[in-house]
Amino acid sequence: MNKIIITLLLLVNIGLSNNLTKLSSSLSSPIGMAFDSKGVLYISNWSSGEILSFKDKKIDEFISNVPSPSGLAIDKHDRIYIASYSKGEIYRVNKNKKLEVFLSGLSIIAGIYFDFDGNLLVASKNTGEILSVSPNKKIKVLISDGLTTPVAAIQISQNEFIVSDISGFIYKYDKKLKKLTLLTDKLNSPAIGLVYKKGYVYAADYGGYGIYKISLKDNSVRMIEKSLKSPVGLTSNKDSFFIGTWGDNSLYNLK
Repeated sequence: MNKIIITLLLLVNIGLSNNLTKLSSSLSSPIGMAFDSKGVLYISNWSSGEILSFKDKKIDEFISNVPSPSGLAIDKHDRIYIASYSKGEIYRVNKNKKLEVFLSGLSIIAGIYFDFDGNLLVASKNTGEILSVSPNKKIKVLISDGLTTPVAAIQISQNEFIVSDISGFIYKYDKKLKKLTLLTDKLNSPAIGLVYKKGYVYAADYGGYGIYKISLKDNSVRMIEKSLKSPVGLTSNKDSFFIGTWGDNSLYNLK
């Protein structure tokens, strides 16, 4: 029996790079992804309307009946926030694992991430804006011009943000100067997944097969993984990345 399991695991990972491991192939359009403080990974499963949890190499359903879940973010208190792409709402999961409407009346929402001050950065794809939503639900427009179809924004310094635009661009925005600068147009369709580490931005290319590493020093771009099928979700934990793909509805770990 053990030999059969080992053989199946080897077959699953044939064709992958040495640093890439398939963790699950039972997802359904994974998109928003985030870790809580205990190391549990939560995943928005778009097509099935579920939020999944991944821990100890096991996928479980955490909550169901979420309308078109897209972005997912977790605050410093381990509270989970979920964006509904179709409803234009953001939900917060309460202690009883029930959805509470945190914010409504928005347009099409893609990615959500927390900034340094605990505000939600909301990518309003339909209006071409990045919104900043405070814990008391006060909305400010962070970026209003220059974007076409933004799907994610993350903060990397006190005044700087990175924005992913699915039309093919990744930008850096300086809040103090109110200036939007193109970082790269080398990706086909930059997705919701964005990670910042030590002077580099890591991005998932939904329109291709890769995870890209972008230097903020010289804007150089390098593909660090090229065997994925339409990667969308991307997050990190310590020294490795976790990736959700739409082409084969899978979860991967990249070290």
